[in-house]
Amino acid sequence: MSKTARIVAFFLCVFVGAIAFALVMDLVFGISISSNGEISTLDVHNYIETKDLAATGNTFATTGDDSQMVYDTSHLPAFSYVEVNLKSASFNAVASDASLAQLFFALDGEDFNDAKSVWLTLVSGRNFFQIPSANYASIRIDFSQYPGCVYEITNIGTMTRLPLRARHLIMFLLAVVFWSILCWALFFYNIKEIYLQWHGFKKYKYLLQSLVIKDFTVKYRRSALGVLWSVLNPLLMAFVMSIVFSNIMRIQIENYAVFYLTGSLIFGFMNEATSGSLASLIGAAGLIKKVYIPKYIFPLEKCFFALVNTVFAMLAMLILMVVVGFPLKPQMLLFFVPLIYVLVFSVGLGLVLATAGVFFRDTMHLYGVVVQAWTFLTPIIYPMDLLPENVRWIVELNPMYYYVNYFRDVMMYGNMPDLATNAKCAGFAVVLLLIGLLVFKRNQDKFILYV
Repeated sequence: MSKTARIVAFFLCVFVGAIAFALVMDLVFGISISSNGEISTLDVHNYIETKDLAATGNTFATTGDDSQMVYDTSHLPAFSYVEVNLKSASFNAVASDASLAQLFFALDGEDFNDAKSVWLTLVSGRNFFQIPSANYASIRIDFSQYPGCVYEITNIGTMTRLPLRARHLIMFLLAVVFWSILCWALFFYNIKEIYLQWHGFKKYKYLLQSLVIKDFTVKYRRSALGVLWSVLNPLLMAFVMSIVFSNIMRIQIENYAVFYLTGSLIFGFMNEATSGSLASLIGAAGLIKKVYIPKYIFPLEKCFFALVNTVFAMLAMLILMVVVGFPLKPQMLLFFVPLIYVLVFSVGLGLVLATAGVFFRDTMHLYGVVVQAWTFLTPIIYPMDLLPENVRWIVELNPMYYYVNYFRDVMMYGNMPDLATNAKCAGFAVVLLLIGLLVFKRNQDKFILYV
């Protein structure tokens, strides 16, 4: 294929992909692209029935065990979302699930029942109950099962689709960028060269293994407990964090130590792998100048070394679960899936950082600050529900948010992540790996002049 033909095919492929992503957002995720999707805004006080709700202006306080509003929606066209826009919300601290609200929906002549209801965690900002699209006769919103919760309601409305928001546009643009990189690799990268690189890698797999063993031996040299520190360190950290955040900061999460450890293991894996990769080429300068070794071996070895340490740290998590009586679930056998995603993601990021570390030594100091900020942007020590609604979209752009949630789902909650979650995790990992390979390959011949 000629170069011109490749360029045309590349742009055509990107254009088709962008249209496909827009259709997926519109049809699958229910995000309205053409308009804000709003049909009607219900008057906050135009309810036909209330129970156990004390109202002062737009502020409502729950006074009983079943605080609710009932609205007549028979005059509205079919809708799929009910929006509850809160200016503020405060919950009874005694009840851990006080922020859970339940929406009941009923057709004409039907009663409200649990089979036709959905649950939502209410937070300040816009909250959307998603229900099957239909012409409902009435809806009932149960704000809390506990007295003592206070809501300042801006409006309550119905929508056919979710409104298009800034975070949706950013996610769309990121998806198009990722797709463009994949298309570029498909049309402009030499497949034969990829095969030769893989064949060369197989020749050096024993060197990779030896370097991992060497790093592991050096790490625990002259240590009385040796490899046991890989188990003890996460246990001690979980104990300290549990005391600080569960008792002093009073973050109400059941089994907080397990919650923290499942997040810190995944993030720590990425941090150790990428930080090690950053300095790997500088640290191997003596070998690089003396003999020929594929330079990608050094950042790759740091990633595999971090994986070995993480596997040992998982023993600490299992010990903690047994000690606190946490139930072990069969879904835990899927623990390796998020580890693979994070490994691929870390290799890609590690290759980029290793390249930057050779040419810009300040990267080694700057990356520590970036990781610190990255830690606080990832829900490791806090649940996502504590963040304001207008901040959550920033966290949702963070790849580690999805990896941490994936690991927690299989290890803590026994959930099987859906196809969309796997697609996001795999997409971030594969695209960053491609970027890392391209950046590293373009610069690797210059490393010997700077290390």
